[in-house]
Amino acid sequence: MRSKGEKVLNMHKIKNRILAFVFFTIVILTATICNAAELPFSKHNGYVVVISDLHHPFFPKNIEAIFKEIVSIKPAHVFMLGDLTELGKDSEFESLKKSLAALDTGAIKYNMLLGNHDTRWSSKIRKTKDLGNALYENYRVDLQDVTFIGIDTSMYFEQLGHIGEGQLNWIKEQMELSKRDGKSAILMSHHPLIPASSNVDDSWKLLNLLDTYNVPIALAGHVHKYSDGKLYNGTFFQTIGGARDGWMTVLSWDAKYIYMWKYNVANQDSGYTLIAKISKAYNDRFDQKISVDVTNQDTITQFTIETKNIKELNVYMNQKLVKQYTKLNQSGQKSQFTIDATNYQSSSPFIKIVGNGIYGTSEKFLSIENSVKASSETIKASIDCIWTYKMTNSIFSQPIAYKNDFIVADYSGNIVRLTQEGRELWGKKDEIIGPIVSNVALYSENVLVGDIYGNFLILDGSTGNRINSLKLSGPIFSITTGNKTAAVGAGSYLYIVDLQKLRIIGSYDLGGVIQTSSKYLDGKYFQTSWGGLLAIIGEDGKMHAKYTIGQTYYTSGACTPEIFGSLVVLTNSASKIQALDMNNGVVKWNIDGPKVGYSSIAKYGNYGIASTIDGLVYKFDLSSGKVAWSTNTGSTIYDSSPQIFNGCYAILGTTNGELIIIDAENGKMLQKTFVHPSYLLTKLIPQDGKVFMAFTDGTVKLVKVNL
Repeated sequence: MRSKGEKVLNMHKIKNRILAFVFFTIVILTATICNAAELPFSKHNGYVVVISDLHHPFFPKNIEAIFKEIVSIKPAHVFMLGDLTELGKDSEFESLKKSLAALDTGAIKYNMLLGNHDTRWSSKIRKTKDLGNALYENYRVDLQDVTFIGIDTSMYFEQLGHIGEGQLNWIKEQMELSKRDGKSAILMSHHPLIPASSNVDDSWKLLNLLDTYNVPIALAGHVHKYSDGKLYNGTFFQTIGGARDGWMTVLSWDAKYIYMWKYNVANQDSGYTLIAKISKAYNDRFDQKISVDVTNQDTITQFTIETKNIKELNVYMNQKLVKQYTKLNQSGQKSQFTIDATNYQSSSPFIKIVGNGIYGTSEKFLSIENSVKASSETIKASIDCIWTYKMTNSIFSQPIAYKNDFIVADYSGNIVRLTQEGRELWGKKDEIIGPIVSNVALYSENVLVGDIYGNFLILDGSTGNRINSLKLSGPIFSITTGNKTAAVGAGSYLYIVDLQKLRIIGSYDLGGVIQTSSKYLDGKYFQTSWGGLLAIIGEDGKMHAKYTIGQTYYTSGACTPEIFGSLVVLTNSASKIQALDMNNGVVKWNIDGPKVGYSSIAKYGNYGIASTIDGLVYKFDLSSGKVAWSTNTGSTIYDSSPQIFNGCYAILGTTNGELIIIDAENGKMLQKTFVHPSYLLTKLIPQDGKVFMAFTDGTVKLVKVNL
């Protein structure tokens, strides 16, 4: 039994512990209160947090620390600008949801955008709210007198960004509402929107609108760093640091200004640093103008430019500088220039006017889709545009030649058959078909398509009417036909489908998204995947072989192989072109090359031709891998792999919207012609001296090549 003294002593100890706990609680609360009071934006009307590039779950400490800081400062909202995960896997999103519980517990509201890492390697079509399906994942949030507009720029399987006509119209509607209500609009995207078309091919269409609306700030992620902010068309553009590296950005506002702060949770001593103070009032921020008036919309024989407060003006047509004006009047007076355009030949004139003044940079863009005939005999046309057709939505699907016509599908699920004259023979939107990202394929007289909901359709090629359909378990990305079957890539699964009985006779998980079509030869499908695998599967649905060809990143998932004897020739993630023995998977030869991995192989006699992201084109011996020539095109090339044209030329498209023609014998680049201001991410279709081209923005063209 304890003595009375012991009891008293224990009581004192308990009392002291309680006092200590109360003391430290007061200290912590006081520190928290003081810290809140010391926030440089705490007295502003409101503030939000913007983060980007979390790359979950590979940087858990920094992400946890950022979420903890967010809960402590209690912003009105949190905006996440994409690359939420590293590879877009289910497990990564589930882990992210667990981390987001800290914000949920703290009653912090948030919105998310998707980035290229979320959609590039994923076998799912995602929506951030419920991981389901959506055409666009965008949002509008109104806080007091500020509107926050989130733009979805992600594309499936691509590093690059795209907005799309439907979303552009939606953005314009949101800015109209903000203008009506007298609010300032802030744009947010994963990919940077400037320079125009460098990260997002149709960003120029959005940039054209900015000087019409009050948009003080545009924020983007993707590059993982704070760039030097730039005032452009009246908007302050800024990229922000990556959350994976501990960076978070705060936007605060009062009656007159919007403030931008940066803070790194890994280096707390530096505190919140002010990086920009932008006026809400449009006229305080921007009082310079460029306007363009075209005399003849059909031919652009001339156009007139009017400027205000511009000191230097540069005019480009189809990426070439054609006029320059310096030392212009900056006193507020207007200047006017009329430019004769008859001596500028192009299949599709794209005009960019760049002005520099006291309020930063002003740019205007103009694209005319009609063919222009040059009046000057000194200018020789490299191509003639025969006709142009505009699809309803963006094109992520590989078109196909059907007899003498062309069949094209778009992201709204529209399927169109176009004649050689550009006439729509039929256009269909089947009642069950959704957005189409897979290639179009042929089986006898029928057309095969698949959508992101797993609907596989057989259509009558003459009418476009549905003959039959089959539901698969994942989004359909690729279709290849054999004699009586089709190899259908749906998510990470390759299904062998009996086309006569329309039933599945084989299915295999290839460990990653199946983006591209198979090579079919002698009753076998040769299929690559973003899981770094090459599978050889027979028409009977049986697996013949499965070989590892690369890692998850930048693997041969975008490559259709070529077969030469017993060799399977393909590009891989290790920056190589390589040949594998199909019987045992042994590598017979390698060609080292920078950033190879997206190009399918074009067969030219006993040679293969492939391209790299950096714009190199190789010709190599298929049996030995010996390089015959390599040519630097000077452009970026992704999925528009080389095709053989007129029997002796290699043709391919670029992310600049250019058509490149190379002599297949000696590697000499004969032409590099700008055609249209959008990405070429599909293979070109050569046909009788003409080339069919499908651009990401939904534009298709048939051009005649003059060699």
